[in-house]
Amino acid sequence: ELCRSEDGRLYFSMKLVGGRPLSEVLQELASSTPVSEMPSVRPRLLDDFRKILDAVGFAHSRGVWHRDLKPDNIMFGEFGEVLVLDWGIAKQLGTSEIGNTGEGGDAEEPENTLEGAILGTPAYMSPEQAIGAQKEIDTRSDIYALGAILYQILTLEPPYRGATASDILQ
Repeated sequence: ELCRSEDGRLYFSMKLVGGRPLSEVLQELASSTPVSEMPSVRPRLLDDFRKILDAVGFAHSRGVWHRDLKPDNIMFGEFGEVLVLDWGIAKQLGTSEIGNTGEGGDAEEPENTLEGAILGTPAYMSPEQAIGAQKEIDTRSDIYALGAILYQILTLEPPYRGATASDILQ
């Protein structure tokens, strides 16, 4: 809901989302699940991954791409719902960059979203995102990130690692 306060300031309210991020689920599985139990866990994760694909596919059908898909931005609700969150740097076909100040995202923290010339999270970025080729970024970049998420679901390891975001981008 978008509203104006009594003193004239704009504000918006959003649905409170509860649940667990995919990143937390994967981290817990990696640290505590014996390899012998993984065959029983993977089918459920793959079913959930299909729900992620449905959500992203719907956005793409409306000309919107996310540009920062990663396990931190996927939430599993307590009733089986799967939500794709944080559409803050999403882009719609035919629009220019709006609201990107180039601030935020500590470039040395590999888990943080980078903003500015490079948008996204290094371990899940498509090559065109990693080099800052903004005009080449489109729905295919989201598909690349989905592949990186699937890789992590299957291996319980992020697709790329490094001490800093720069290391990962290299």
